[in-house]
Amino acid sequence: LDDAYEGELLVLFVDLLGDWSSYPNNGKEERNKMWERKQIRLKAVNFTNPDDDRKITVQEGFWFSSHEQWKLMVLPYLEIPLLKKVFTNSEYVRVVNSIQLHIPGLFASSHAPPDVECGRLGGYCNAVGIQAVASQPVHWDQSVSPYGAYPVMLVDLPSGLAWYNTMLSLPKMQTVTGSVEAARVDGTSVASILTWDTKVTSVVAMLRGTGPLISKLLKEDGLSEQFQERVSTFYGEKFSLAMSSAPGQHLPKPPPQLLPSHWAERSAAFPSCRCDLVNGTRRLSESLIV
Repeated sequence: LDDAYEGELLVLFVDLLGDWSSYPNNGKEERNKMWERKQIRLKAVNFTNPDDDRKITVQEGFWFSSHEQWKLMVLPYLEIPLLKKVFTNSEYVRVVNSIQLHIPGLFASSHAPPDVECGRLGGYCNAVGIQAVASQPVHWDQSVSPYGAYPVMLVDLPSGLAWYNTMLSLPKMQTVTGSVEAARVDGTSVASILTWDTKVTSVVAMLRGTGPLISKLLKEDGLSEQFQERVSTFYGEKFSLAMSSAPGQHLPKPPPQLLPSHWAERSAAFPSCRCDLVNGTRRLSESLIV
């Protein structure tokens, strides 16, 4: 658990809530060692926007898949100005990359549509993201998943919802049980399965994540200052408030031309969500659920 992504949550759990009473000085030395080991995995990298050559500093991703930002959905990282800047930059890069490549959505590890080959793990596209800001090879770029927008929602809800809506608008992406797992970027097929990862994350992010709730609990338990000091020191080793920022007050929204031309045709609807003739009147056969 020396990664600086979703695994960081468990390290913070052990650090803040673990029983260190049997160690000298309440385990201060041991707890510091956990973070020292993690420090070598934390890197600041620059993404160059080819439109204006602006360099945007972000945390280097493993693949830069959206799922790597899980920690932002759980703990109050975004209450800390430095981290708000770091992760707003990251989401700016995420959406700008898709606009530049004309991708109708955002990349996040997920099961793939049946005609998208994802290598070693069969139908699961894990190595998706943005190669320019990733430490590992990004192998696949043929499918997007709605939950790819959840970290965008956390830093800029209107923009995140717009990207989420774009992916839901791809052919056959909505069913009677809500969105399916993923869509091919050209809108020709979908992964028609349902998973918690690719559905509930979006809903939680729409509600601002659990960060604000846990922030109150940390204050009640006298742990808020310790949390803020720990993560501010950790990220402050590689980032500063003086670094370049994402331009504008809001993250870019997806332009309408990203969607394939057939996205609004009746044939593009999932079969259970098409309109049917019943007793001479038209009705939705099933309601659409997020």
